Amino acid sequence: MPSLRLFPKSTALVLIDLQKGITSFQVEPHPTEVVLENASLLANEFRGLNAPVFLIRAAFPSGPLALNLVTDAKAPLLPTNRRVGPSRP
Repeated sequence: MPSLRLFPKSTALVLIDLQKGITSFQVEPHPTEVVLENASLLANEFRGLNAPVFLIRAAFPSGPLALNLVTDAKAPLLPTNRRVGPSRP
């Protein structure tokens, strides 16, 4: 692995969605196997320096709730009588 200068007290490695459901897809520009190998090498290097490694797994509900995620909800409208901006004396 090429030399990489890390500051363990202020640097963290965050690996997102490297689970089977995601890694089963073929991806570009690097094959999944290469991405996983690099992630593993980086994680080992970080741990060897006592730098934090965070493994993030996104999860979504299944069944009827899968079609009604909170992120799909429309933002509430502001009341029409509400002033926007600085208030005046």
